[in-house]
Amino acid sequence: MIGKSRVRLAGDIKRGSISGFTPSRGVLTASIIISIFIFSFFLLDSGCGRTGYRAGGGVVPESCTDYPRIVDQPGKVGQFSSLAFDQNNIPHIAYYDLSNHSLKYAQAVTSSSSCGWKIDLVDEQGQDAGLFPTIVIAEDNQPRVAYLSWSTDALQGIHYQIRFAQRIYNPEAPADQAYSWQTANLDDSGVRGLSTSMVLGPDRFFHLSTLNTQTKNLEYIYYDGTNASIETVLSLAGYNLEDVQTSIGVTPGAVPIIALHHPGAELWVAQRSSAPPNPGTWQITTVEPWQYTEDIGRYVHLAVDSLGLPHLCYFRWARAQSELWYNHFNGSSWQRSIVDSEGLTGVACSITLDASGRPLISYLDSTNNDLKIAYLRDPARMRWDIWSADYSLATGQWSDIKVAGSGNVGVSYYDFSIEGLKFYWIGFN
Repeated sequence: MIGKSRVRLAGDIKRGSISGFTPSRGVLTASIIISIFIFSFFLLDSGCGRTGYRAGGGVVPESCTDYPRIVDQPGKVGQFSSLAFDQNNIPHIAYYDLSNHSLKYAQAVTSSSSCGWKIDLVDEQGQDAGLFPTIVIAEDNQPRVAYLSWSTDALQGIHYQIRFAQRIYNPEAPADQAYSWQTANLDDSGVRGLSTSMVLGPDRFFHLSTLNTQTKNLEYIYYDGTNASIETVLSLAGYNLEDVQTSIGVTPGAVPIIALHHPGAELWVAQRSSAPPNPGTWQITTVEPWQYTEDIGRYVHLAVDSLGLPHLCYFRWARAQSELWYNHFNGSSWQRSIVDSEGLTGVACSITLDASGRPLISYLDSTNNDLKIAYLRDPARMRWDIWSADYSLATGQWSDIKVAGSGNVGVSYYDFSIEGLKFYWIGFN
């Protein structure tokens, strides 16, 4: 059936008291008919459109863009998805397969008349591989993925590993075997890997944030593809690391910035004084301090603009009410905006910036179990356009939103209804 788009302005929301906050949902196992929804974009002010979907040197068929596409199913595949576009605007997705405890990867394959996905099993090492993956496209236009793998050891207990996977092209191999995956431990200590986030910097090196379960430190890793340099950012001793989420970005000068949900229910940002390999110190800023009965900053996600300034989306919960918040540092102060406060909303947000530097945010509306998208149409007055992108029975968890070089936007996310991974093109021309 065809749904109707639900569009509103954040400034028009009437907020009320919400009871019964539940931050996570059980997996739905019943087989259902997928509710297909076609976007009816009429937001002329925001520049939304239905044309110009280009990938692989040609226009993506409208059959690939007119509603959410199922990438992989069934079997609880698609959790913690991470999305990236290559130089040809082709989407690449890394994601976790819960049923097989492995890392999987999907690349869109399109022609002038059809579309589909090439799916690879990347890693199944240890008892659990592929948790919390982050995918980037390197200079050779091939994907790299950082992720968590863990196993249990009779002496050490849980043994954590940051794993690094890269797809290699062999021009001498047969066409169906030309690409293969190489995986390795980025660190062999067995204590790193929780809440890992990775970006590819303008220096063409990899920048990562992670947690050390032994020292209880937030750490920064600078990786050139062969050697990893690790330094301490700050101590989280005395806190439960399971309450920490990190997200990393880099400035145009390759200076790393890390946003984290501090386990003391605060939002912090750490920025290095210089780009590696030069020595540097970390400046720590409390963006959102702790307030009684509130938890601010959970699910934080970071994007850095062309001026090197951070943009954040995150979740606020207080007195049984949840909200999605956006915060931007303008060079002198932090500017906060409530994006959405309708029901229980804002879980597991992802933020990206379009060519003009305006943020787009994907997130879960837990009240309606919908995937939602927010776009900052009017930065001067902080006016947001918000709509539901997928109306399936229980969808939108662990989304990742990115802008392709063509200017179009894509979102990858998990659909509990089908226990699978989905992807959606959005036109912004």
